Amino acid sequence: MRVHWAVICESSVVDQETNRVSLFNILEEIQVPEPLEEITEESTLPAAPVKFELFILFARSDLEVGEQGKGRIQIRFPSDTPTEKSPGPSPELDIQLTSAHQHRVRIRFPVLPYYGEGSYHFGIEVATEPGDWQQLFDVPLVVSYSV
Repeated sequence: MRVHWAVICESSVVDQETNRVSLFNILEEIQVPEPLEEITEESTLPAAPVKFELFILFARSDLEVGEQGKGRIQIRFPSDTPTEKSPGPSPELDIQLTSAHQHRVRIRFPVLPYYGEGSYHFGIEVATEPGDWQQLFDVPLVVSYSV
């Protein structure tokens, strides 16, 4: 299994007749409000009211052989974020490539949890064996504070 592409965008539309996808306002960088208070050990992370979608196109490794498996998204915060503040992986996704050569997945995020400025990474992983995850693709998103 592989990932042909993955994109973060503000919104998308899938045409019901043709099954074609239109992606709107692809995001490479966003600005969020600076947290009003220092983030303490007990506090939860601030969440920016930024709605966005992660759109992924999975594909078979070999076009002649069907595949299926589990996938997930692992958000990695900037390198100076304490590990206990980083969110865990997303719920697992079922990826079915037994009858189709490709499978699209759209994940909607109602907010963006953030720790600070820097490069956030949305790692797209698949399970190679139970409990063993391999990253297939990485989508960066630069987060900075609005002025």
